[in-house]
Amino acid sequence: MKPKDKINLSKDHSIEWGESSWDNGSDFSIRNRFDNNSNGGFNIRGSSELPWHDFNTMILESIKRNHFTELDITNILIEIAKNRIK
Repeated sequence: MKPKDKINLSKDHSIEWGESSWDNGSDFSIRNRFDNNSNGGFNIRGSSELPWHDFNTMILESIKRNHFTELDITNILIEIAKNRIK
């Protein structure tokens, strides 16, 4: 993956958005990155890279199936409202 945007959530945890590691980067993707400082690599269970379209589908289907709590949905709607106002 070639990250184009990144937010550090802690010393060894970040979320990255950018060009995918497949198809010569022609896809946009998102990665939940956990660095494994003991061996210099990623945590193989927590550093998945997903195509952006798949990520969106997962979110929408999770909402439809009530897998988010009411507080989760409230927080999502607040962030949507803040970003739409800009």
